[in-house]
Amino acid sequence: MKVFKTILKTLLLIVGLAMFSSLQTGCKDPDEYAPYQDSLISPPAAPQLLNPPDDTGWVYIEALGPVIVDFEWTPAQGAEYYELHLYADTTYIDPVTYKVSDNAVTIAFLPRRVYWRVRASSSRWTWFTDWSEIRYFRVWWPVE
Repeated sequence: MKVFKTILKTLLLIVGLAMFSSLQTGCKDPDEYAPYQDSLISPPAAPQLLNPPDDTGWVYIEALGPVIVDFEWTPAQGAEYYELHLYADTTYIDPVTYKVSDNAVTIAFLPRRVYWRVRASSSRWTWFTDWSEIRYFRVWWPVE
């Protein structure tokens, strides 16, 4: 009799778990949530680049070592994050991508030419904003 009760409890537990798991088939990871298409709005205009200015000269450093560059752009209303792309040349292939939660970031560079652009994202928009214009600047150490 004791064996029968144990088997019955086990079967009931298995049936209960199977029923519960069938209720959860539509459950998704919250990071994968996508709102219904008809609830999405068009994104605002692309961010405007503010700093550094477009190749108005060189970015200097007084001593050898990394050069600290402050990037800044206009905020996009409702943006949850921004994508900053950095390129080494005008082929614009294989960018270094930064996912930034604010409309500014500071990055260290060694001497080189840097091309950059930004776009904004929100889960409430149908897509990203357009990319900003592409700007570039040059980092170098002064020759003494």
